[in-house]
Amino acid sequence: MVVVVLSDHLDRSERFLVELKHADLDNSGTGTPLRDEARSLLAANRLCQKKVAPAGDPALTTALDHLDRLLAEAANSPGRLNGAALARLQDEMNGDGLLFEIRVLRSRNTEHIGTGNDRPNGGTI
Repeated sequence: MVVVVLSDHLDRSERFLVELKHADLDNSGTGTPLRDEARSLLAANRLCQKKVAPAGDPALTTALDHLDRLLAEAANSPGRLNGAALARLQDEMNGDGLLFEIRVLRSRNTEHIGTGNDRPNGGTI
């Protein structure tokens, strides 16, 4: 169950990061939907952090920590998410390589889920 919830969270997070990466810095209407999504994802991210902590996966823990900082900044920044705030978030995301980390984890998580069977990699079709 945790794997499915984590997979959904990583998928939503990747979409958010792609939207953030391509956000129009000159469009003042871009910030509100991103802020709302960041707030929703922040709550989900904190739940995922609690659920995956016992697994002791350092790559996942590090990525969720990076994501938490970025989401908290997007969700709680004073005023609107204007062009300068969006640029700062984009720089932080790019500096951490966060989008890449999330994509790798999503790919790894998807391979783990597979078709619902617990077959090791290389199993027959």
